[in-house]
Amino acid sequence: MNYMKHMRNENGFTLTEVLIVIIVIAILATISVVAYVGITDSARSASINSSVDQWDKVVNLQLSRKTPSSTFNSNFGRSSCLGRAATDFPAEDGFAAGACIDFSNVPGYSDADVDTAVASITTYDDLFFTDESWWSSKRGVFNGKMPSNKVKFSNGIEMRMRGVYAGIEPWANGFWGRSTDQIRFRWMASTSDSESCGKGDNASAWAEGMAAAFGNPTIVSGRVCEMVIVYGEH
Repeated sequence: MNYMKHMRNENGFTLTEVLIVIIVIAILATISVVAYVGITDSARSASINSSVDQWDKVVNLQLSRKTPSSTFNSNFGRSSCLGRAATDFPAEDGFAAGACIDFSNVPGYSDADVDTAVASITTYDDLFFTDESWWSSKRGVFNGKMPSNKVKFSNGIEMRMRGVYAGIEPWANGFWGRSTDQIRFRWMASTSDSESCGKGDNASAWAEGMAAAFGNPTIVSGRVCEMVIVYGEH
């Protein structure tokens, strides 16, 4: 009996034992990777939500002090990526220079064609910031590389957004189907969890409207968030 135990120790582990160890290590590695991805996704979304909170405070503070000018109200549908300058949005990671929104995997279109088609409404616009003084504070701008998230559509299209995107939607004689002037902040969360938007609401319909020209797809993964500030009533 002692001889058999001695031989087993000299020969090492059996093949079955080695396979079991490998399987256990693989399972633990998978769990670690999933946990790490979840942590980084949550941190990225939290960073963007914090930026939105800062923009919200800046704009509401200024709205409490003054009424937007007629020029501001005339910015019919003007929108922009929120940053210090266009250089905050370099050409990297598939984004075009100056852009904060990117579409990819669009059936029948090259990525370059899609970028050209949506460039006028997905880029940094200096004019967006020139009409009202509160934009100059730039308190919600990220330091360093702007975090990005993406949503996936039912036909395989991916839409990515980095940082925060904003649009001015004045009453415009009821064009928008509402009786108020509004500023809308939009951004993306990494998960579909309702809490991932922080203080914002779900704005999937807006993103699906932007992708409507590419086959009317619906979002199947990720979440688009929105915060609305009302600055006038009619």
